[in-house]
Amino acid sequence: MPPAAPWPMSTDGERSRIYRQVTAKRLETGGYRMYFKIGETVILKSGGPVMTVTAIDNEGLVVWCTWFHGDDEKEKSFPADALEAYSD
Repeated sequence: MPPAAPWPMSTDGERSRIYRQVTAKRLETGGYRMYFKIGETVILKSGGPVMTVTAIDNEGLVVWCTWFHGDDEKEKSFPADALEAYSD
């Protein structure tokens, strides 16, 4: 189970949207998959900052990430399908 800290960072609407995507993906794939590991560095497939995986839901389809924007630490959840492993 993911830690409680990331949830307040997400709005109810965002959580609902992500879980609708997760449910649709689960139906499409016929099961669950684990994509990433906690501590792994990832990036959005569409681009953006390098982020560190901090939590993963039990099904492995929603990933919580942390990154820095200047001195500010940011945290957000993403559908696993929107991320890819980062390599230098």
